Amino acid sequence: MQTAQSICTRCGSPEKIAKTWVEIIETRTSKSKLTHTQLACTNKDCQKKFEVKLSEEIKRREDMKMKNEAYAAKKKEALLNPTPEKKITLR
Repeated sequence: MQTAQSICTRCGSPEKIAKTWVEIIETRTSKSKLTHTQLACTNKDCQKKFEVKLSEEIKRREDMKMKNEAYAAKKKEALLNPTPEKKITLR
């Protein structure tokens, strides 16, 4: 287990390096190499609470994305196929 030089902001325990991976991003003129490091708290209870909170946040964002896509599709449909205006009748 490799320990990182940082401390968990939630509980104060040291963090460990859970995963490291390299990503190469190509631009028009060059390639950039990014090294990602995922940290995890050494306190298992704290890490578990964090993972639960993260999964809830991901689900909430996915729900918002679905609602936004549905709204955009509904709006596009309304623009492409406008309904005739309703006539107002007075009594």
